[in-house]
Amino acid sequence: MKKLILIMVLVYCKAFGQSQFADTVKISDLAPPSSPAFVLLDAAPSSIEKPATAKAFTASVINLINNNGGAAEFTPYWLVRRSNMTSFRYLGIKEDKQGELYQRSIASAKLISISLAVLNKNNTDEKAGKSVSNIVLGARTRLFQINKKSAIDTVIKYHRIIVDSLARLNSSIADVAIEYQLKMRDINDKNEIVKLTKERNNKIKALQAGHLKNTKSQSDTIRKFLTEKPAFTVDIAGAVNYAFDTTRLSSGRFDRVGAWANINWIPIRNDKEQRFLHTIGVLRYLTNDKLVIDKEHTEYHSYFDFGGKVEGEFKRFSIGFEYVRRLDITNKDLNSDRAAGVLNYRIADNVFLTGTFGKNFGLDNSLLTLFGLQFNFSNEKVVIKQ
Repeated sequence: MKKLILIMVLVYCKAFGQSQFADTVKISDLAPPSSPAFVLLDAAPSSIEKPATAKAFTASVINLINNNGGAAEFTPYWLVRRSNMTSFRYLGIKEDKQGELYQRSIASAKLISISLAVLNKNNTDEKAGKSVSNIVLGARTRLFQINKKSAIDTVIKYHRIIVDSLARLNSSIADVAIEYQLKMRDINDKNEIVKLTKERNNKIKALQAGHLKNTKSQSDTIRKFLTEKPAFTVDIAGAVNYAFDTTRLSSGRFDRVGAWANINWIPIRNDKEQRFLHTIGVLRYLTNDKLVIDKEHTEYHSYFDFGGKVEGEFKRFSIGFEYVRRLDITNKDLNSDRAAGVLNYRIADNVFLTGTFGKNFGLDNSLLTLFGLQFNFSNEKVVIKQ
């Protein structure tokens, strides 16, 4: 019986020693991604998006003046409580057969996000003069990611220091538990037991405080690297659109399908000042169900987009310019391009304002002016200490 009580005390103290000071970093502090649903219909404030961490839930509205539409995006992986999401798991750090640690570049692929948008926009039937409503389903994920090697090496080094400190902490907690178990073994006075229990817990808290103090520098460094932007990423996305005339629900059809990849590289960065220069390329394939020319003529069109974007990011504010060339595979006379400036401002931690000014796709050289808001509802956390 005494052995059973001792085991229970040790288990309790170990759990008490680890759970009371779990050091975490909120990944929700990072910028939310744009909805692939808006990108598919050329309605996104930016046709080329810089990489961002997928969120548990994000809501977006665009063209606030005309009230054109809105989208919601969620990441199933983050909707489940991830108590075991450590810094190693988040960064994709694994151990090989020789016991060496390395980063898996495809670790972020599991963070696939799903988006749904409703948008009133004249797309494939615009020449017929019809108003079209769209319901778009999209998905996106990170195919490939490379962090700075110095950052990964530092995380591995400091993680080992923290783990060793935790091992010593658990050993000390076990010693304290045994010490006070022996003291309370032959005591029947309840007041004395309460006194010794309080004394034991205070010693454990002191051990915890010492551990936190001794590993604060390492924890702060790991926290910084967890929120640091990767040096190189490849994101892939796709979406499908179901469109129907606003006057006839029976006219519904699958209208446009697309898939694309964004490739991002940060050649210039100052992580301390949060200043970055992003260079982003895009490759995209789109196909339309039909393009109504007039009442008697219908054409089917496919497109191939390619282009790039340069964006400067300065803490809460970013400004960039993008150019995308659209090749009409069916009719080269309909080739067009998009050239636009994009502004982003973080109003609050989870609220982002975007604005776009320039020329959109099409041969009519129409002026592109879009405004949007993004709301981030998430609480993703990564445990620094295991």
